[in-house]
Amino acid sequence: MLIGSRSGFMARKRLPYDKEVAYLESTGTQWIDTGVVFQYDWSTTLSMEADVQFKSSTSRYLFGSNGWGYWGKNTSNKYESGGFGGGGLTNLPSLDALGRHTVRWTFIGTGTAHRNEFSYDGENYVGATTAQDTAPQYVYPVILFGIGNRNTPQPSFLSMALLWRCSIYKNDQLVRDFIPVRIGAVGYMYDKVGGGMYGNAGSGEFMLGPDARKKKWGG
Repeated sequence: MLIGSRSGFMARKRLPYDKEVAYLESTGTQWIDTGVVFQYDWSTTLSMEADVQFKSSTSRYLFGSNGWGYWGKNTSNKYESGGFGGGGLTNLPSLDALGRHTVRWTFIGTGTAHRNEFSYDGENYVGATTAQDTAPQYVYPVILFGIGNRNTPQPSFLSMALLWRCSIYKNDQLVRDFIPVRIGAVGYMYDKVGGGMYGNAGSGEFMLGPDARKKKWGG
């Protein structure tokens, strides 16, 4: 859920949050609507990169939309991704999703088909190419800490996870560059691309990591 945005000179002078924090932690009821929507035109590539750690063997997905594409973990604590009609990657070998890792998931539309690509700490996996769906009229809102559903961001498979950062690319253009922040004791994701604050659209509140240390000049 977009809370607000700042642009122009004032955005450079004053940020719309109190502190940057190390991470946001979801407890299974929180989620964020990123405002990014995937349209089934089959010529779109959408990818996300994140530093993430799942916290429960029962948690499921972190990013995407049900019926289009998503990634997360299965109950065997292995990473997996999916795409409509196939092309996903499941039970990836030796990928322990309960550790903290840098992951990148990409859904590639070729115009007539799609495939999934996944990288984990720099190790790459490529899914099978799958023929296109026949229902391009649907739109798929993309959420964090779970997956949205066809034509609605209402979530499924909410996760228990820590998220240190998240970047979203559409056709190789950076459209969201999220960092975790707080206003008082309430956590948000701040988008460095558009300057917007994205808050919890679920129930309860995110747990907060410690305040991030400011970088020193020359350090």
